[in-house]
Amino acid sequence: MKHLVVLGVFSILCAQIIDSAHVSEQDKKAAIKFYNRARNNFAKELPVANMNEIVYDDSLENKYPICEHALQLERQDSRVQVFHRLDFTGPDSSGIYTHEDAKKLAKETGEKKVRDEIWFLNPSHTRLACHLFEKPCPKQESLKGLCIFGGSENVPPMSKLIKGEPGSKCPNGKSAKWENLCKTSVSSTISYLGSVLFFVIFMSFY
Repeated sequence: MKHLVVLGVFSILCAQIIDSAHVSEQDKKAAIKFYNRARNNFAKELPVANMNEIVYDDSLENKYPICEHALQLERQDSRVQVFHRLDFTGPDSSGIYTHEDAKKLAKETGEKKVRDEIWFLNPSHTRLACHLFEKPCPKQESLKGLCIFGGSENVPPMSKLIKGEPGSKCPNGKSAKWENLCKTSVSSTISYLGSVLFFVIFMSFY
C-alpha cells in the first residue's frame, strides 16, 4: 500500500498551500539509501542499462499542496505518492528482488499495477523529496504526507527502461557508489515544478 508524499510549488500560491513539516536528515539519508538499494538490485537482476542513482533534492520541499490536492495530483502523476507513514527501517530484505521478480515488474504498463513499488523503479528518476503534512487530511487522517520523484517524465514507470548490462547506457557515467546505477546529472527539475504549479493553479479555481 503506497502512502506518504511531496512536491514543491511556488510561494505565489500561499492561499492554497500550507507549509509542511520537514523530515529529519536521518530520514532523508535512509530514504535515499532504501530507494537506491532497490534500484541497484533491480537493475542487476533484470538487467537495466539506464537506471539512475537518485539524490535528495531540498528544492522540491519548499511548499507542498494541501492533502486534498496531493491526492488528486497522485492520481494523475506516477511520480507522486501519498503515504500513511515515512519509514525506511524495514527488514534488510526490503527492496531486494529475484530475477523473476524483476521480470514481472518490468512488464508494468502503468494501466495495471503488478506491485506497488513499481512507482519508484522508474529508471529516469534522479531526484527525491519527502514531507509530512502539517495538517491532517480531512476524512483521511491516517495519511501523513508525501514523496515525489523528479528528473523524469510523467509516463508509465517502465516505458523508459533499456535492458542491457547495468550502467552501459549512462550519459553521465556510472555512479561512484552504486555499481549498477548511472550517475545523476545536475539538470534542473524546473520543468517538473512548472507542471505542478500549473496543476495547483488549475485546482485553485475549483
